[in-house]
Amino acid sequence: MTGSIFTTDRVPYDRLHIYYLEGRPGDAAPPMGPDFIGDWGEEDSTFLFFSRPAPERVAALLARCPAARLVDHYEMTYDQWQGGELSAFTVGRLRVRPPWRAPEERADGHADAGHPGGAEGGAGEGSGMGQGMGQGMRQGVGQGVGQGIGQRIGQGIGQGVGQGIGQGIGQGVGQDGLEILLDPGVVFGSGTHPTTRDCLALMDRLMAAESIETALDLGCGTGILAAAAARLGCRRVLAVDLNLLAARTTLANIRRNGLDDRALTICARAEDFAGGEADLLIANIHYEVMAALIEGGCLGGKRWLILSGLLRSQADAVADALARRRVKIHERRIQEGIWTTFLGETMDG
Repeated sequence: MTGSIFTTDRVPYDRLHIYYLEGRPGDAAPPMGPDFIGDWGEEDSTFLFFSRPAPERVAALLARCPAARLVDHYEMTYDQWQGGELSAFTVGRLRVRPPWRAPEERADGHADAGHPGGAEGGAGEGSGMGQGMGQGMRQGVGQGVGQGIGQRIGQGIGQGVGQGIGQGIGQGVGQDGLEILLDPGVVFGSGTHPTTRDCLALMDRLMAAESIETALDLGCGTGILAAAAARLGCRRVLAVDLNLLAARTTLANIRRNGLDDRALTICARAEDFAGGEADLLIANIHYEVMAALIEGGCLGGKRWLILSGLLRSQADAVADALARRRVKIHERRIQEGIWTTFLGETMDG
């Protein structure tokens, strides 16, 4: 199943209709119509997103997929899904702004002074249903066999993918403004979660001090971290997510920012692309996926690591695994006493 990506400069959807299914419809799904936004599979559950009520289409889908059943239906505004109106925020040199907000406009219509937030001093996500559900849904890279595995999204993929991070993509980005326009749609990754903010802050600091030419973003979600890497000067970025809706959202945001000459989006399992060489590996993903990638040797050919999305106990296990692989942890950030983000450097790279 696939859906549309909203690209106009206004709030993406007035209302959301979310159908929560037990089971995975898979390829048996009939055409879902133009107001079908997309679907998100999570283990044995599926969430269908529509911009209008769609009980008949969901019923038709279930009739063709007897193994699936409707658990619940939610209707809410887009702001409710996000846990409030999205506003611009600043982390280091980066300014992230929804495209429907004027450059200096806050959600309440007043001028935005550009104060840092999240990891730099603001509140994190968690108040909206989308963010609560998002903790279970976010970045399901490497989990099962989803739609679009191995499907390459975008243009000019080049022969180097899978053996590195592409070749010769793009030239420099002007340093007169490091703004990122971000439309998250219904995908986790609006930038307000503490793990995202810490990743952005560490990327900004690292890339101001080190030459980072290539980056790999595993579990790219909305593409905020991939776009940040490119905006901070990285010449070649590969963004990977197993979920097709996430990959399409990333692609839309990369194009919205004019970064498609240096950032490539692929819908695939993280394991299939984790082995390529890169100056920087970024992974804000489930612990189980991260642990499997580390044990599977994905750190080879990487110099710098930014790893996030970890609870405190999970972070201890990851720190031990990194130490066994001669990774020096330069910084360990903990937000709200819960969320942990690592900046590490491989000593054998």
